[in-house]
Amino acid sequence: YIALSLYIVAILSGCSRPDAQRNETEIVIENDFATGFTMQITSDGLRRLKISDEYFYLIPRSEEVPDSIPENQTIRTPVHRIICTSTSHIPLIDYLTVENTLVGFPTPDYISSPAVREYIDAGQVTDIGIDQSVNQELIVTLEPDVVMGYTLGSGTSLEKISSLGIPVLLNNEFLEQHPLGRA
Repeated sequence: YIALSLYIVAILSGCSRPDAQRNETEIVIENDFATGFTMQITSDGLRRLKISDEYFYLIPRSEEVPDSIPENQTIRTPVHRIICTSTSHIPLIDYLTVENTLVGFPTPDYISSPAVREYIDAGQVTDIGIDQSVNQELIVTLEPDVVMGYTLGSGTSLEKISSLGIPVLLNNEFLEQHPLGRA
């Protein structure tokens, strides 16, 4: 799932397609270590991310979103605004040096990354509340491109956020069996 997060946050809309395998309808991008998601290129050229039974489409900002794709399954790339819900997501932001994309986090006091702390201390990261007391109206006003969530204890809140038209990616890297799948 971390690899998934890197794929989204790293703004990969223009990157090459590594080790792809073609079938009749799509290209599946091979992933040697993480098993919790797959990346595909559909027969009509759309980049589709599958996490469990959910699909998300990575659509460059310069392209029109097909009418057939629901708003909560559309992730515009590059991602400009993200809400993370776990401190384990912060190293991704830090490593990619995209701290300026983080707009919301539950109790940002727990973030120790010096680079991200600068944005928090400057008032650029909003405290959105924790788990069931997440302020959904506040999340909508922050206009995130995507919310990166996790499944432990926050399911109902995340479902509500998704129903408001905001894509919610579940990052469950802790379920990966291989260490590099978690990284």
